[in-house]
Amino acid sequence: MNDNFPQANSVEKNALNQEEIERLSQHATWTFLQGDYEASLNENKEILKIAEKAYKDGDLDALNTILVSLQKISVCYENLGDDSSCKEYEHKITDYKDQLYEAIKSQKGDFVPAADAYSRVLLEDEMHKEEHAKEIVELLEPFEDEVVDPGILLVAYTRHAYFLDEENDSDSSLKYYEKAEKLARKFKLLDSEYRSAVITLFYNYGWVLWNRFDNEEAIIYYGKAIDLIEDDLNGGDLSANTMENLQHFAEGLMKLYRQTGKEKEADRLRRRLSTYGLDLKE
Repeated sequence: MNDNFPQANSVEKNALNQEEIERLSQHATWTFLQGDYEASLNENKEILKIAEKAYKDGDLDALNTILVSLQKISVCYENLGDDSSCKEYEHKITDYKDQLYEAIKSQKGDFVPAADAYSRVLLEDEMHKEEHAKEIVELLEPFEDEVVDPGILLVAYTRHAYFLDEENDSDSSLKYYEKAEKLARKFKLLDSEYRSAVITLFYNYGWVLWNRFDNEEAIIYYGKAIDLIEDDLNGGDLSANTMENLQHFAEGLMKLYRQTGKEKEADRLRRRLSTYGLDLKE
């Protein structure tokens, strides 16, 4: 690994040509979707060449482009059946990620935007949610107040908490749900593109509390999630997914009410949901 990462105050800075990168990236994506992995591979290698030159000359923002292009190159090789080259580029990814981790520790704010952008790419990979959530938390948690997009960390906290609960570590799971909730409040993420992520956070938080027999607290979080979904419905979001979530969450809350002897609240919830055409099952 090369530990001599560029300094933010480099005099001869070769700025990354974002327009050229975007042009190449769009075409590389198109050729990949067409099944022309060889063409996509070559275009992503061209992106890598440009980004590595800019990074070497002091453009810290190029680090994210390097990591993204390396990942895409690795995937191209995987689809071409070239396992050895795929592994070679996976090792390169590890080397650059190590630089990113070390750079953040030493340069702090200068490298946080690159880490932030790289984390967004990790979130988009649905195949490796568990590993990526943990990686994002490790990468961004020390700089929680500096991240460019706190919603990325919110999603990572929530996913990481979910997987911790799956591993029967509910104590740690609750710790990260609490962190996610504080982040949501601090940065007003309910009023952002991450509103649905906050709803998921409240529901998952309630689920863990319920499993720990903390039913009163679980009721609070189920109620928060349901209130937000109702707001969406009343605002015109009548999608099937929204209705399904409302029914699923409300049926859980109904059971909680029954278990805690809150019969009036359970009946009131049933009547309330019937106004949306939902018949709650028990």
